[in-house]
Amino acid sequence: MACTVATHDLAERAVGTADHPTNIHLSLPGVSQLAFNTIAQRIGGDEFVVLLPRCDGQEDAARVAENILVQLNEPFEDGELVHRISGSLGCAMFPGQGLDADALLRSADLAMYDAKSHGRNRVSSRYRGEAA
Repeated sequence: MACTVATHDLAERAVGTADHPTNIHLSLPGVSQLAFNTIAQRIGGDEFVVLLPRCDGQEDAARVAENILVQLNEPFEDGELVHRISGSLGCAMFPGQGLDADALLRSADLAMYDAKSHGRNRVSSRYRGEAA
């Protein structure tokens, strides 16, 4: 099983600023078409968790996360405006990076912050405490 936490990097700029309406609906595009019986859920604000219950390895999880990232980079329209956003994703694998749901989510969240701290618009499976 793999857990991915995703956030829209530029959501703060796209939503709630003077030149952008606050009602832009941000989502994870195309998640329903992903493999491994993917389960995706918004967990707050601009953060999503994606569970891959039948994912066999880190390579599969990274491939799915990269597909999400590609889809996030696609421009989207809101009326006459075209918006571009990016995303940072963190991946964690059961049982190596978490023996229960809380630990797995925490590892994926920390990996997402690792992706943000290394330039955003990327996927990371590293989390604090893990060797570089």
